Parts: sequence; C-alpha cells; structure tokens
Amino acid sequence: MTPANRALFVSAYPPDENVPKAGSKIAAAKLKDIAAAHAWVDVVTFLDPDEDVFFRALPANLEVHAFATTRCARLMAALRYPFLPFGASVRQHLAGRAVRRLLAVHAYDHVYVDFSQAAAVLPRRLMRRASLRVHDVMSTLYARHFAHASARRKPLYLLERLRSGWFERTHYPAFGTLICLTEKDATLIADLTGARARAEEVQSHYRITTRSDKTVAAGAILLFANFSRPENSEGALWFLDQVFPAIRLAVPGAHVYLVGAGADVRLLSRQAAGITVTGFVEDPTRYFEVAQLAVAPLMVGAGVKIKVLEYLAAGIPTVATTVGAEGIAQNALLEVHDDGHGFSLACVARLVQPCI
Repeated sequence: MTPANRALFVSAYPPDENVPKAGSKIAAAKLKDIAAAHAWVDVVTFLDPDEDVFFRALPANLEVHAFATTRCARLMAALRYPFLPFGASVRQHLAGRAVRRLLAVHAYDHVYVDFSQAAAVLPRRLMRRASLRVHDVMSTLYARHFAHASARRKPLYLLERLRSGWFERTHYPAFGTLICLTEKDATLIADLTGARARAEEVQSHYRITTRSDKTVAAGAILLFANFSRPENSEGALWFLDQVFPAIRLAVPGAHVYLVGAGADVRLLSRQAAGITVTGFVEDPTRYFEVAQLAVAPLMVGAGVKIKVLEYLAAGIPTVATTVGAEGIAQNALLEVHDDGHGFSLACVARLVQPCI
C-alpha cells in the first residue's frame, strides 16, 4: 500500500518513550503508527524547559517543531488568552502562528491532535477534518484539585475548572473524530459537552514477563509514578504518612520503593528505614520483578492511570484509591480503598500471603 503524502501531528507533550510521562509514551506509539502510514509527518510539540531526552530514535520521515513552555511564555499566554485554561493558552501562544504557516504551505492528508491542551492550536476551520485524543477530562481533573486544595489555592482551581469546562464544550464537538482512553471518559464527555467520543484501549508500556517467585522480594512495595505531577507526589506523601507506618507495624520487613522522576524535597526527606526514593530509572523492570505489592494512592487526577495497567499486566497485586483505579475493569489483582485504615489493611493482607 502506498503511504499517504503528509500528516500533521500536534502533541501537547513530547511523543517520546524516553520521557518519564505515561502520556508521552502513548503519544509516541501513535506517532509511530502515523509515521508508518505517511511519507512525511510534521510534528508540533511542546517541552518543559528541563526536558532534554526528546528526539531520540525518532522515525526518519519527521520534521519536528518543538516549543519550550517556559514560565515567561506561560505568563504571556495567560495575559493574551485569559479565557483559555493555562495548558491550552501557552500552546496556542507558542505554536498557533507556526501551525498556520504549515497549513499555508502544505496540504495534509491527516491531522491528529494528542491531548486536550493542544486542541486550540488548530484553526477552527480545520478541526472538522482532524482527530483529537483526550487523555484527561480537564474539568474533572480541576474539580478534584479544587475539592482537595488549600483555601489559598481553591480560587485558582475554580478558575481552571470553569475555563476548562468552557473549553471542552466549545472545542470537543468541533473535531471530526474525538477519541478518549476509557468508556467512562466517553460517557463523561458526552454528558458534559454533547460530543460523541470513541474509547480507545490503552496498552501498558512495559512488558514485564520475568516476574516470578524467584524474583519477588517479601515485603517489597512499588509506587511507580512521575512525581513531578502534583497528584502523584501528594498521593505518595499520603501513603508514606497515613498508610505505610501501619504497614510497617504489621509487616516489619516491608519496604516501599518510590520509582520515577520528579521527587521533590518533601519526598526525599521521607527516605528512612523501609523507604527508598530512586529518582528516574530508564528501565524499571527490576522493581516490577521484586514487587510483592504495588500501590496507586491517588486522591486527585482524571483518566486511566497507566501505572495501574502496568502493575496488573506484570501480575502484581495492587491496592489503589478510587481515583487510582478509575477506568480500569474489575480485576482479581486490584483492590480499591480510599481511607488510610482500609488501604493499609488491604496492603497487609496482600503482604502476609505467599509472594506469588
């Protein structure tokens, strides 16, 4: 089959398997598919100022236009587009003109937008023949942040919830094809915006097939996440402060491994007997192999949690909060608790069982 001539791929985050964000890994898989189906792909994407791993091992038929979402750019965007959510305004500010230039020069057979935050980059006239994949329903995300925020931060999250709701109602129905990651989000999008979204199955990124009774270490607990995201770091702190002490009383040999980039000083300061913060690891296979138990102690967030899919795909018994288990089908390995007492009891019950 002869490939189509040219595609435009716009991603709010770098589509790269080496970036420590689950969404970036999902975007990378989609970009590979699009690159295989087209002779040439223009990629418009956005990097945090400290990201330096993008552009490794990309297909040869790509031209990448990358923009850094610096603090200055975010401030200018907020002033320029006061009605857009912060994540959308900075991307429109940085890349809106560049995308219009590309559209003036090239005729695209396919236009694909990954993440809601990048939706505003496209001109409205193009959205009807473009595809948008929604990773998180942003208004739900900010509603949960608002519910758990301090009094000082509540006004900010309320503003983002209102702006996100308006953004979703006006942008989602404009796209010719709307995709999300779970059936639950498809229903939520329909209720909030009237737009029909197709749920697309998400695959776990890491294929851990080497876990066995010979690799599992009794008492080893895995918390795998990108801790630069506030919901992950706050969830980890809740687990360490409200849950793990009770686990250690019942299972003195219990040891929790916080594996992933972005640990701040609050998490690093918790390192003690039974707690290891590894920072970024390029290949987390070893931690999946030794884990007797995995946890997803999230109180805020939206969309399916890829880390939980990865735990379950590796065969690791998992305890999660309702938010951590959101969008995931019932599974014999998965147990859900939202209070610290119930969460700790579930963890202990798993840890006193045979390792595998």
